[in-house]
Amino acid sequence: MPSSLIEELASSVRGGRLLTYNSFAAPKLYPVAGDRDITSAEAQLGFTLPLLLKDIYLHVANGGFGPGYGLLGIHGGAYEPIGDKQYTMLDLYKAFRNRRKNPPWPDFLLPIAYWGCEIYSCVDCQLSEAPVFAFDPNRHGDGPWRCDCRLHANSLTEWLRRWLDGEDLWRNWPLAGPPKMGFEENT
Repeated sequence: MPSSLIEELASSVRGGRLLTYNSFAAPKLYPVAGDRDITSAEAQLGFTLPLLLKDIYLHVANGGFGPGYGLLGIHGGAYEPIGDKQYTMLDLYKAFRNRRKNPPWPDFLLPIAYWGCEIYSCVDCQLSEAPVFAFDPNRHGDGPWRCDCRLHANSLTEWLRRWLDGEDLWRNWPLAGPPKMGFEENT
């Protein structure tokens, strides 16, 4: 049984509220994913998706709505166009993990929403509350690849609740001043 947050997200999307910002093309809502899609994505990632993210893909849409340019989907869902390719959440995670940078992209840090200029919201899938981080490779910091990466919300639930409540999450982007939270640099 989907949670009340899932029901509110579905109602919001059905009511026409898709994105915080206009996308590269007209907003598109992607059909929900199936259990096999989730199982396949988790097998490729090597870890399970947060329960709330699974429920979104299964009961609301396979991305295409939400903060920024919208949630990225899994196979057949919303994607970020880069050059002539289309990158889903899974594709981006694999590409980030394959980049030979120091420090490497962390296990379990999954890019879930795109904000433009290579800026992403990422969820930490190893923690049950699934905190959301703001990642900006255009600024130096102590995050992955020595980029700025800071806590944006204590949980995926909080992050989505704030969006549903009308908060412009970009205006409250935590990438100003000294790092509030990040990963230790390898020295």
